Amino acid sequence: MVDNYSSELNRWRSKGKPQDLEKFLKVDARVLKWVRHTKRQLLRNHEVSFRSDAIREGLYRPFCRQFYYFESSFNEDLYQLPEMLPNRAIEKENRLLCVNQTQEKPFVSLVTNKLPNLVMAGGLPGLIWIHCLDCPKQMRRYGQIRR
Repeated sequence: MVDNYSSELNRWRSKGKPQDLEKFLKVDARVLKWVRHTKRQLLRNHEVSFRSDAIREGLYRPFCRQFYYFESSFNEDLYQLPEMLPNRAIEKENRLLCVNQTQEKPFVSLVTNKLPNLVMAGGLPGLIWIHCLDCPKQMRRYGQIRR
């Protein structure tokens, strides 16, 4: 993923930084999905290097665990997740209460210490910090994020 982004960034630079990325990029969605934020990062000439600590465990719809590369350049709509679960050590202490806010599924809730999929259980969740270790003082005990 990082290698693919870096090679496209270098190719983009060598071709004079064309603005029409849709025509320029060589996309292989199995390697890297070029979401709008990733494209913006490339247009800003932002470099990304691989970090092993960015490989994290996440929940996918909602009971399947899978590894996830938690790098802001490759992810849309992170909201406060980097503050809620900033690293693996804090994941052992912090908990998130995820609740569904749509009529599609009247009430679904899940407590996790893993990165949640923001469309778990078929709808957009509200995330409520249950416990926050190593957070800013004003958010030390409880915090909230909504989409």
